[in-house]
Amino acid sequence: MAVPKVLTVKLEFKLTERKNKTDRLKAAYQAAVEAAIIAAQNELLDDSIESVDSRMGFEYRWLESSQTVQVELPATEWDDENEE
Repeated sequence: MAVPKVLTVKLEFKLTERKNKTDRLKAAYQAAVEAAIIAAQNELLDDSIESVDSRMGFEYRWLESSQTVQVELPATEWDDENEE
């Protein structure tokens, strides 16, 4: 049985204080999804994409705290010819 392969791309647009209504936010989201699909199709082998799921969220971050952790991963050599 083949193991499903999933490529996840997360885009986060940090907006300024300008007021953007819902229709503009939805249009920006749709444009970003469409551009990502086209870019992926241009880079991946033909028929590599089975389906695309997308999700839009909007939030206010009143108090934000984050920490960055660096992890060293082993080098991986990609071999497109052995891919299914």
